[in-house]
Parts: sequence; structure tokens; C-alpha cells
Amino acid sequence: DEADLPALVEFGVGYKRTVMEQSNVIFTSAFQNDNYGYDNVKFGMEYVYDNMVALRAGYNHFVDIPEDAKLYSFALGAGFTYDIGQATLGVDYVFRPTEYFDAENMFALRINF
Repeated sequence: DEADLPALVEFGVGYKRTVMEQSNVIFTSAFQNDNYGYDNVKFGMEYVYDNMVALRAGYNHFVDIPEDAKLYSFALGAGFTYDIGQATLGVDYVFRPTEYFDAENMFALRINF
């Protein structure tokens, strides 16, 4: 039986700009090609203040996907990072509405040593 191996290719670019002395804005974009799925173009933006507070937004655009196959398209999030001596503590939150289910609320706790 002949079968194709799954292949996923993704490439992206990013741009970081210092807005004020303590603020940065990061713009990102990526293209993903999946031979068993749909092509996907991703866009993102992050605003970081004082390397402590971050506000984030992202958008997924699926190429040539049927309307009934779209599950989600955008996400909004925020994060907080705090240095504690030699460690860094971080908390992140993401809100992502979905098409057929309740919206997703995701939390992450990060500890870096």
C-alpha cells in the first residue's frame, strides 16, 4: 500500500520595535503548509511594558477551508512576569472563541530558574 508521509512546513518573520524607553511592540507572521490539512497564515502582535506586563492578539487565516470546518480564528491574551531573586515567575492568560463550542480560557504558570 502506497501512502504519503505527513509533512509540515512553517516559516515566519518577526519585527520588534521599541516604542518608548520601557515599551516594545512585536509583530509576527507565519505561513504553515500541511500536506494533510489546510494552509494557514498566522498574524500576531504583542505589546510589552517594562518587561513585566504583556498584551497579546493573534489571528489565524486558513486558506481554502470550507466555512463549516473553521473552528477558531483569533485569540486575545495577557501576561505578567515578575523577577523573584534568581527566579522569574510568570502568569499568562489566553481567550480564544470557537465556532461550535464554548470559548476557551487558558492559563499558564511559568517558573524560570
